[in-house]
Amino acid sequence: MSNDINERYESALRYAAAALKAGLPTEARRMALRALEWRADRYEAWLVLAALAEPRAGLAYARKAQEIEPDNERVSQAVAWFEERLPGEVPEAPVDSGWIAAPAQLVKDGLETLSAPRGALWKDAWRGFKRHRAAVASLVILLLFFFMAIFAPLITPYDPDVASFEHIREEPMTRFEPDQERLEACHWYGTPLEERGCTIFLAGTDRVGRDLYSRTVYASRTSLSVALVASAVSVLIGISYGTIAGYEGGRIDEAMMRFVDFLYSLPVFLIVLGIQSFFRLWYVEKEGVLGVLEVLNRQTGGLLFLFIAIGAVNWVGMARLSRAMVHSQKANDYIEAAKSIGANEVQIIVHHLLPNIIGPLLVMETISIPGYIFLEATLSFIGLGVLTSQRGGSAAKDLPSWGTMIREGYPGLRTSPYLILLPSIALTILTLAFNFLGDGLRDVIDPRTRKKKR
Repeated sequence: MSNDINERYESALRYAAAALKAGLPTEARRMALRALEWRADRYEAWLVLAALAEPRAGLAYARKAQEIEPDNERVSQAVAWFEERLPGEVPEAPVDSGWIAAPAQLVKDGLETLSAPRGALWKDAWRGFKRHRAAVASLVILLLFFFMAIFAPLITPYDPDVASFEHIREEPMTRFEPDQERLEACHWYGTPLEERGCTIFLAGTDRVGRDLYSRTVYASRTSLSVALVASAVSVLIGISYGTIAGYEGGRIDEAMMRFVDFLYSLPVFLIVLGIQSFFRLWYVEKEGVLGVLEVLNRQTGGLLFLFIAIGAVNWVGMARLSRAMVHSQKANDYIEAAKSIGANEVQIIVHHLLPNIIGPLLVMETISIPGYIFLEATLSFIGLGVLTSQRGGSAAKDLPSWGTMIREGYPGLRTSPYLILLPSIALTILTLAFNFLGDGLRDVIDPRTRKKKR
């Protein structure tokens, strides 16, 4: 029994040491406390806690270790190191302050000291992110886009499907006299903005007299919805699939990754095009599950099938990346230590592997979002994206999309370039914002990129 306790204690210590080396202070502290549950009469775990505490609590932990091993040189050096920084401090007993931080300075014997309070890692990350000006500007731009999408009825004069054949292809900043019906359809009717906002086309009108400014703002909902849903599907399916394959290894890994390789070898655009074509052109049966999906798709303006088509294949790259990262992480000592103290596969994946790989994976997914937005715009441009009054039949509403607006304005590009100007600018700005945001997050997550840029 004594040997078993010692093995568990040493396994927990190995885990804590590996976590410290990997820059995971929370894991190191948790495993040091686990080690003390087995052997509180040994000094090593107390020294780890001292390294993970703020100076006053660290001195208390170091002195507790000194009570156990008064003649140990390492312990004496640790106590002396803390006493130099806290003259006159004599804590009566170890104090669990709950403070953690990233490694700050090495003690003479290699003990890693952590001196910042809880949350310092996030504060350091935020400080590093703020130094990336393009990323900060992109974050502000994205927040503005989300604001526009959420509060579109408040910042636009009309709904995107309000048409007037009397005002076809009006140029930007054109003033007009609205009839009573159109005036009552204005969002600003009865407000101080009515006189100016309801009687002018800020960005002009399209071929059926719909306000281009209103349609551009409402179309941001489509692009952001696709970006969020497609990325969520990619993260949930891709990370789950790749993590299981990478952790299990062997034949399971081979079988799962061969399927991924097969999907990866196929052109994504053609797969999405085929799925959308099946739903939109070939499938005419209105019974069963597909019939229900068809009804839901029309109620959402074509977004449901778009989500299914884009999400069905875009998780493949995330699965390959997460599998490779799990392969590299599961060989670390702290994973073996977790196994030795009785952690099962689910606990190891959820509590140990995922926290160490999720950051870089989310950064890569952020960089992939512009691809989803462009894919939606391309499908809408060729008529296989969101439903329109011309192509959607019984769609509840004519859902605006930047791709659709560009397609509708393209024939009049030479005489009326303003028809595609605003949606093109919005599409470009949104995709660049996601790219620069991902670039800034990558610099924060990966310290090697920061060193190269200095």
